[in-house]
Amino acid sequence: MNICLVNTDFKLGGQQKIVLNLGKQLSLKENKVSFYSFRPEEPFFNIDELEMKIDKTQDELTLFSKLKRKVLRKTIFSNGKANPVVEFKRRHGRLLNYLKEQKIDLVILSGGFLTTFSQSIKEYIPEIKVIAWQHSTAEVYLENYYSEIKDKYLEGLICSDSVVCLTEADRRAFARYNHNTVSISNSVTMNSKVNSVSSNRNDIVFVSRFDVKSKGIDFLIELVNLLPRDVIVKFAGSGTKKQEKIIKEMIVKNDLNDRIILLGALNENELAELYKNGKIFLSTSRWEGFGLSIVEAMTFGLPVISFDTTGPREIIGDDEFGIVIESFDILKMSEAVKKLLSDDVFYKDLSHLAKKRSKDFTPEIIKGKWESHIQDLFKGG
Repeated sequence: MNICLVNTDFKLGGQQKIVLNLGKQLSLKENKVSFYSFRPEEPFFNIDELEMKIDKTQDELTLFSKLKRKVLRKTIFSNGKANPVVEFKRRHGRLLNYLKEQKIDLVILSGGFLTTFSQSIKEYIPEIKVIAWQHSTAEVYLENYYSEIKDKYLEGLICSDSVVCLTEADRRAFARYNHNTVSISNSVTMNSKVNSVSSNRNDIVFVSRFDVKSKGIDFLIELVNLLPRDVIVKFAGSGTKKQEKIIKEMIVKNDLNDRIILLGALNENELAELYKNGKIFLSTSRWEGFGLSIVEAMTFGLPVISFDTTGPREIIGDDEFGIVIESFDILKMSEAVKKLLSDDVFYKDLSHLAKKRSKDFTPEIIKGKWESHIQDLFKGG
């Protein structure tokens, strides 16, 4: 089978990592797999020997063209009426031509923006199968991220041969638009047996992109102010220069320079060492479709404390494999951190449960679910 996975880009990020991992797994079973990047940035992660087509159209655009698109979206195409097929006509056309020329049997469109291309792909290549892969919650996609393109987004969900999301709660939500909706969690490929150089068992691990609002980095700042001064947060992640500037200013303003350490973008081995040397993993996100870094941390036995959002709840359960805090109670989260730091028995129990739960997200298990779904898709015609 000839499969193409399309993502907006393959820079550093959880979604990018997940898409690449799935492609690599699917390529192991006599499938020809390729990746398609809608933006011109080079990939951060290793793609092994697989093919990646990178659309360079954005590099060809003038500043005027980019500004014109933004103005149109805010005015004429407001109220959910924006149409990416029209706005990104050249890039959309190049994607269609690539899929047809490469004789792709199955295209997996990642995220809401690319889902809007589903109908046009089906019209241009009637025999192709389209999976719309949703990486965040239905509520966030519909009411926040893609509110400006909501009409085309819903159209894409409806026209796709299937919709894949990450949690059972979101399966029920997306099924309102496409009855062939399934929930398949993300897999974790990180090796938890990596050798550790040293161990500072009071380090709290925080892994996210530099998005203050969605990742709740403002909550993290508040939280650290409530913790003992010997507790250090190791923050792995990156973002735009503007985002980094905002976060650094927040840290300085709260006099936390020596308590929140920004590590920048880490490769897989460096990230594994961070997990290995950590004590607790925190998630302060306002919303989270899944939480790849949560499961990565759990493979190393790090107890997880998270606000009660869709993805983390699916992973952790009702305090079954970690600690879920009512959103967004900073005081209760600080108390949970202090308890884990002071109660060795409680800590060891949660560490054991974290490792146990992480085994449900191995590449073999998740790959099997994807292969089963793809087989069903083609059997159904």
